[in-house]
Amino acid sequence: KIEFHSDVALCIYYCLCMLYLGVCFVQRKIGLPGVAVDTLRTAASPESQGILGEKLRYLLWTIHYYMPFVDDIRVIIDWSVVPTSLDLFMYFKVEDAHSWLFRARHAMYIRRQSFFAEPRDKCEKITFGWLLLVLLIVVIMMPLVIFSPVSPTTEAVPITTGTMTLDFTVA
Repeated sequence: KIEFHSDVALCIYYCLCMLYLGVCFVQRKIGLPGVAVDTLRTAASPESQGILGEKLRYLLWTIHYYMPFVDDIRVIIDWSVVPTSLDLFMYFKVEDAHSWLFRARHAMYIRRQSFFAEPRDKCEKITFGWLLLVLLIVVIMMPLVIFSPVSPTTEAVPITTGTMTLDFTVA
């Protein structure tokens, strides 16, 4: 049995869900459209936000999108309070298409900021090049290091005794 008041993470998660549900209800009562006021995917063009604003907005959206079940809960709550003729799974498809359009809009805006054949900056090379390469090498080599017989973390267990039984049956 989980005590609600003793589990801080559960309490924070519950409060955030209730806060989001309350915001959705207020938004529905006032009559604001669901996407136009959304701070993670705004209706404003990227040009009006500037390059740093767009990168920050995309970073926040990416964190929100890839957190387990957070975007799914948002879609289910939105579907529950918005009058729509779509069933839940079609609403998931529409939201996924909207998310891909947001990604494409961000990517095209970032690409428009650079000149043709302009070399990538060093920060991007380090982040998406070297750090990703090191991460892949660690992921690939970690099982070999952990389960290797020459690993310093494993202790050899010598076999001290053994038994063997042999049965012959003649038919």
